[in-house]
Amino acid sequence: GGIKIDDKTQEEYKLASKDPYGAFMSMALNKLLKPNGILCYIVSDTWLTIKSHKPLREQILQYDLKNVIRLHKDCFNATVNSCIFTVKKTVISSTVIPSAVEGQIITANLTNISTRKQIPEFREKLFHLEDYIGQYTPEFAVYSYPQSLLQTNSNHPIIVGSPKLFALMN
Repeated sequence: GGIKIDDKTQEEYKLASKDPYGAFMSMALNKLLKPNGILCYIVSDTWLTIKSHKPLREQILQYDLKNVIRLHKDCFNATVNSCIFTVKKTVISSTVIPSAVEGQIITANLTNISTRKQIPEFREKLFHLEDYIGQYTPEFAVYSYPQSLLQTNSNHPIIVGSPKLFALMN
């Protein structure tokens, strides 16, 4: 369903998926961003894990992925879950031991916090993510981990911890 990119565009951006948002992400990263420039997009969250978006993840993971925040379905009244991600076009070297800030991703699962009915809670988490690292409740989860961890899985999924894990553990 929906609009798909053509073969030429797919080939140009070295993508396996025909989802248009992947082409926009790749184009922004490769053609619009200056070195050390920052890209922040709100897109479908399917690129984080599905196999056909592996080449896109590999493009993004060359650089310093700052954060990935999964949002409640009511954000756009869409059938897909959305996420916000921020990446800095600074090449991440696998040989260099990452500093405390560089090469650390903050991921947040806010899919159980309504962006319409729980605006104060949502804004508080969104604007102060760093304050919530390591906290997970049935409502939200915020984690921070080295970006290099994602290279250990051949599919290079971008893991965003689930609040449901909390419910299972307790």
